[in-house]
Amino acid sequence: MNLFNKIREPVVIKSDSTAQEQLRQLVDFREYIAEEDLERLEQDIKSVEAGIAGENAVLSELENSHMPMYILHDIYLKQGELSSQIDYLVITKKLILVIECKNLSGNISIDKHGDFTRIIRKGGINHREGIYSPYTQNQRHLELIREIRRPEKDLLAQAAFDKSFSDYHKSVIVFANSKTVINTRYAPQEIQDLLVKSDDLINYIKTLHKNSNVPDMTDKEMQMLSDFFMSHHTEHPVDYTEKYRKKDKKTDSPEYICPNCGGEVRQGQYGWYCKKKCGMRLEKVYGVPLTNRQIISLLHGKTTTCKTKLGKVTVFPEAEEKHYQGKTLFQWRTESKK
Repeated sequence: MNLFNKIREPVVIKSDSTAQEQLRQLVDFREYIAEEDLERLEQDIKSVEAGIAGENAVLSELENSHMPMYILHDIYLKQGELSSQIDYLVITKKLILVIECKNLSGNISIDKHGDFTRIIRKGGINHREGIYSPYTQNQRHLELIREIRRPEKDLLAQAAFDKSFSDYHKSVIVFANSKTVINTRYAPQEIQDLLVKSDDLINYIKTLHKNSNVPDMTDKEMQMLSDFFMSHHTEHPVDYTEKYRKKDKKTDSPEYICPNCGGEVRQGQYGWYCKKKCGMRLEKVYGVPLTNRQIISLLHGKTTTCKTKLGKVTVFPEAEEKHYQGKTLFQWRTESKK
């Protein structure tokens, strides 16, 4: 046992969040918004308030865990063309936890492809709507952390780092609404293993520790990691009222073009999307998430490869039409590799 280890309780390094600034902007904008947009604004305010409440619930659980850990809330990381906004980055004696917090009304269902659907009951009728996959979201966060932390020059060190990365870095998806029922009957096991309710979060972390074979970090190593991530965190000012303002039709040419409809493609807080909402699935091939680098490569007109349940496939930078359960979908064209 290292006698110089001093940390015994959680240490909150960063507790503020952009959600608080978002809420302030939206509330202040009430008096300026057009009447026809007011209902949409009020819905957004409620959504942000719920998100803040959920993140506060998670912070409360972490602060009262009596476990030695460093807590970083709402960290924005950027490396080249990749960026991530992480709800909680938690450094414990053994692990670096990337925690995605969801505080949603209604129930959640996850299908065999890993797609998340929210079910809300209104007027005696169940209304279903797809939500961006927190699993995919966290995979992208981990992908960026890997890029930032990977040693630059030493090839042997790179190989060792990549081999042990998943042993030290863990994805956790927390649902903060205690009333939410999560149907994981058909969900892939790798997604089921990451889901936890906020009131069971600390037990979940303790179980991860119990099952981990990696050596404990010293206090100095934990602090160095905390300092490392804080040094890479950058402020990311956003005008959250922009979407309510009237826009001039003259705009600059978009950087990325949708291969299906020719509309502008953007990377938002919750992933890649076509502004024309044409139904193009930019982020997955046969249910398998593409990395940010793969998506950018495809949007730049280059092919890539992907491992699916059908085997290794070549993914081409053009759209193809698919029919699934009576629905017409669009995804990247693929071809099985021989």
